[in-house]
Amino acid sequence: MRLEEEWRDKQGVRPAGILLADLCAIYIPIPKVANTSVKAALADALGLRGDVHWEIQWPWVEPETIWSHYADWFVFTFVRNPWDRLLSCYLSKIHPDRMDDPLLRNGVEPEFWKYGSVFHGKMSFTDFVRATAAIPDEEADIHFGSQYLYVTDPSGGVFVDFLGRFESLDSNFEHVCERIGLPGRLPHLLQTQHGHYSSYYTPETEGLVRERWVRDIDLFAYSF
Repeated sequence: MRLEEEWRDKQGVRPAGILLADLCAIYIPIPKVANTSVKAALADALGLRGDVHWEIQWPWVEPETIWSHYADWFVFTFVRNPWDRLLSCYLSKIHPDRMDDPLLRNGVEPEFWKYGSVFHGKMSFTDFVRATAAIPDEEADIHFGSQYLYVTDPSGGVFVDFLGRFESLDSNFEHVCERIGLPGRLPHLLQTQHGHYSSYYTPETEGLVRERWVRDIDLFAYSF
């Protein structure tokens, strides 16, 4: 019971899965792991139109329901190197060149306003890493919360059938499409332009990520 209570305590960092009823499949989107592109590809293949985040009414299903009612369905998701994912989060949420943008607050996207002055548009990536690493999953925004929470049950076991990787997204998505019988072409949307993630890190910040997201690193066998 304690395991389940701890798992429920962290529900703020994870959405549920998208039920693809005609395909007997469930997609679990993880923020900052190309979920906009995957949703767009699925929508296009299924003939759905509209913004994939705000207009299309995806049928959502809670993890507990997946375990109890959809154990025979094909459940898939994609994960990303934690160091690379955190850099992508920084570049997409912190905007030093948009300090006066009325859609932002001090150069920060709305998702991070709940943290008050912790985040601001002029902060360096080093300060961003320090700030996010100090926020536990119970309080973490979904864009930097741990990925393992999306794919594990209360006992810590992985319940998804296919765990694709951002680093081989095209071939992995092709495998998913073949598995569920869906013609799919993956668009690459909302990409942040930057050099290799490792060039943005110092020994300090590399270590902070390693410590804070250790369960992702260990479970998905990532390295810096």
